[in-house]
Amino acid sequence: MRLFLTMGKGLDAVFEVDHRRNFLKAGGLSLLLTFFVLFLLFMAMILLVVGPAIARLLLSNFEAPWLHVLLSAGTRWSVACGFMLISTSVIYWAVPSVKLPWNIITPGSLFVVVSWVVMLLGFREYVENFAHYNETYGTLGGFIVLLVWLYMTGAILMMGGEINGVIYRAAKEKSEAIR
Repeated sequence: MRLFLTMGKGLDAVFEVDHRRNFLKAGGLSLLLTFFVLFLLFMAMILLVVGPAIARLLLSNFEAPWLHVLLSAGTRWSVACGFMLISTSVIYWAVPSVKLPWNIITPGSLFVVVSWVVMLLGFREYVENFAHYNETYGTLGGFIVLLVWLYMTGAILMMGGEINGVIYRAAKEKSEAIR
């Protein structure tokens, strides 16, 4: 919940508006967004974890080549990225104190999804092959890895918001110049 309150302040600064929501409205919105994003992440995790078992079950019972293509790992990752795209577009639409039209694909949300996948794959490679946090910190190593991952995810989310904010400000300046 605190994530969305902090993101609201950061995105309001990016969009150059004063924080207009009162505490109850901002808190309610952040609680609602927390449950929404947790639901989407939970569905994506279920898809990534349970998806291969469901795919094996379906493929063993049906002899359809199109089903194999549909249930491949690329499709599961596409659906997970789709959930990420939906959640970031909702965040960038609802969190700032600016009335914005909702678009499922914005430059910022597209940047977040691509950057997050690249960061996820690179960070996994780093943790598996180069970082030895468990040897150095013992049991706390997993917690340190989680905190670093959360920090990088937050930085990517704010960069996507900055991209959307720059485009919003440029469009606003252009419309004011036309008047």
